[in-house]
Amino acid sequence: MNAISKKAILLSLGLLLFFIVSSIVSKPSLALENTTYPRKIRVIEVRFFPAGDNYIYHPDTLSAQLQTNLKENSKFHGYSNPSSIASSEIEVVQVINHQFKRPSGGGDWQESYKQILQQDNLCQLIKDQNIDQLWVWADPRTGFDESPGMEYVISSNSFRNSVQPVTLPSTPFCNGERGFTFFEFDFSRTVDNAVHSYGHYLEGLIGNLQSGELFWNQYSGLNSTLRSERCGNVHFPPNGRNDYDYSNASYVRSSCESWNPAVNGTKIRMNCTRWGCTQGGYLKWWMQNMPNQGNTLMYQGKKLPNWFDFITDIDSTISTYKNNNTYYLNQAFLDINQPPVPAPVQIGTTSTIKQNSGTQLSLSHIVAGNSPILIVSASYRAATNPSAQIQSLTYGSQNLESVRRDAHNDRVSEIWYLANPQIGEATLSATWSANPEDQVLIATTVNDVKIENPIALSAGAGSDIQDGNNSATPSVTIGSAANEIVLGVLSTYPDGGSNTASAVNGTAEVWNVRTGNNNIASQGAGKPGAASVDLEFNTPKNWSWAMSAVSIRINVSPLVNMNLSTNKSAYINGQDSSAILTAVVADENGNSISGLSTSSFVSTLDLTTSDIVFSETATLGTYAGTLDLSTLENGSHTVQTQVTDSRSLTQTKSVSFSISDPQQQATTSRVDSITYSTAGGKSNNKNLLITVNIKDNIGGLVSGASVGINLKRTGSSVYTSSATTNSLGNVVFTYLNAASACYITEVVSVVANGLTWDGLTPANQFCK
Repeated sequence: MNAISKKAILLSLGLLLFFIVSSIVSKPSLALENTTYPRKIRVIEVRFFPAGDNYIYHPDTLSAQLQTNLKENSKFHGYSNPSSIASSEIEVVQVINHQFKRPSGGGDWQESYKQILQQDNLCQLIKDQNIDQLWVWADPRTGFDESPGMEYVISSNSFRNSVQPVTLPSTPFCNGERGFTFFEFDFSRTVDNAVHSYGHYLEGLIGNLQSGELFWNQYSGLNSTLRSERCGNVHFPPNGRNDYDYSNASYVRSSCESWNPAVNGTKIRMNCTRWGCTQGGYLKWWMQNMPNQGNTLMYQGKKLPNWFDFITDIDSTISTYKNNNTYYLNQAFLDINQPPVPAPVQIGTTSTIKQNSGTQLSLSHIVAGNSPILIVSASYRAATNPSAQIQSLTYGSQNLESVRRDAHNDRVSEIWYLANPQIGEATLSATWSANPEDQVLIATTVNDVKIENPIALSAGAGSDIQDGNNSATPSVTIGSAANEIVLGVLSTYPDGGSNTASAVNGTAEVWNVRTGNNNIASQGAGKPGAASVDLEFNTPKNWSWAMSAVSIRINVSPLVNMNLSTNKSAYINGQDSSAILTAVVADENGNSISGLSTSSFVSTLDLTTSDIVFSETATLGTYAGTLDLSTLENGSHTVQTQVTDSRSLTQTKSVSFSISDPQQQATTSRVDSITYSTAGGKSNNKNLLITVNIKDNIGGLVSGASVGINLKRTGSSVYTSSATTNSLGNVVFTYLNAASACYITEVVSVVANGLTWDGLTPANQFCK
């Protein structure tokens, strides 16, 4: 056996052992207060060496430096407390080296990344090995590897949409089976450049999860004045006047090192010497001041998470914090990242194609299903030739008919249709009157349509505003009906991926495509018909947009619809004796179904037959039943009801509710703690600061309470004062020019609305 064969066998055995061991590795899940730190960030590295050994820095070196940096940067106040425990550390699971360029994706970074994932079967590895991050190392110097790329991309079903600028793919990579972040690092530059990219990732991640107000305003500072008092951002330190101004020696007074959401921490005079006047030093200082493990910070009445938690296992971490409502998450972010709304069932197969320039565009599409029509939507950027529009559209040998064209600034949307398309596969071909630049063409089969007169109404809307600093709400309103469905197309400017439109308020996203140079994005929208239908999106930036919509008449199958509800979602044991259930029954056209007998309803409670009797109320089609709660245990319960109408059509719906004991009410207040610190003077110990924290008898923070104290020095009173607690239940008293001695604080009064003070002062003392 030759040496090469031996090496191959050993390599194969090594890989087999790796996969066996990896398959039994389980990542510890986040348990909030009981989390063990540092949490592992599991990484796969993919490296491209098209120039062989002709590199400036080897990724081995940069990767090791980056791993060290990221661990150190996650240590809270590590610059003053080196023994601080890191919140996260990198675990490189696998390194893959290639001696060729990155896939180009035809100039589209999303296509390039999909090809990178595909060529090494990385989606399966990411899923099986619980991978959090993919690090791609490339050398983008001219003549080496100029393929398109982004500093970072967050791919997650929990992060499909954004309220603050952040880089996301049109749809999550790998079918969204596991959330992960795709980084592209440059090994022609030092490790500080990689940390810089990582900082932008944190800005996008935390800015969305913790809101722009909290992160960009309160933590970072939106302008130079606010920034000087806060912590700055990746490009601007607190004293920065220009991008990358990390070595600025001018002084500011910043409270970053004692930051809290109210930004009322102690301000200290600082300049770049605080972080060593380097980019890497500043980014380390900036990250080490972020809310970390075990922090006691509060915002809008809730605890702040450890911001570094979101880096690991992003999907389950967001879910864990979301399900524990004692922690703050940005509600606007949660609202637009609800599970996707399903499109109307009549909307069938969709095919898309895109290009950056040209007057001809064609794609293959399959028409199938019952009573189908073909709807073709187009999004394009008419910049060089504003009058450019689709001149003709054919599907095989059939001509399509134009429904409408909507143009606003240089964003255009069009809708065409074909009532009797040939069944099977054919080529859809579009011809523009002139080159519009950046086109997306979409073919959609819609089934169960009234072929003889399919299009009921159409509508369009748009905006000519060009404002990248404020958000927008692209929407179109169209008249429709219960036996129709609405399909629309939105054309926007994606701004490099930072301006992602999010379908909201019941609008279903049907497709999401953008051109390779990110100059046009096309998103499909669908909704069931009604008297008036709004197709709505949110975008972080108010760039110009155009929107077109049609209402399509459909053949409705006979069915019975029921909406089942309870009068409460949560009942109190001993206070609520019964639950009132309401069943609203209608037919396929939304007409109420009246006159049903009690035998038309059959119910179960927790999968056991129930004797709930439904009777029609004074409102036609509305039936009510009563459920006795007296024998039910505390916890969650589910009622399932089947209704059968006079046509023997049935539908089953369920509704859940909970039963619990009465919650304890806050009746008294107490002094939870008295702590001391000093401030002022050359040694920062001139004045004595006394912080009194007030809580109620069930552990809640008491704000707006008037607190009076008597400060004693060696038994004699030297200072009395009263003040009001803030939103954190704290009040801070300042005793000026405190002499060296031992001090004790006695609380003499606590007056809080609706609460009686217990009159106790906890043991305390401070010796100076």
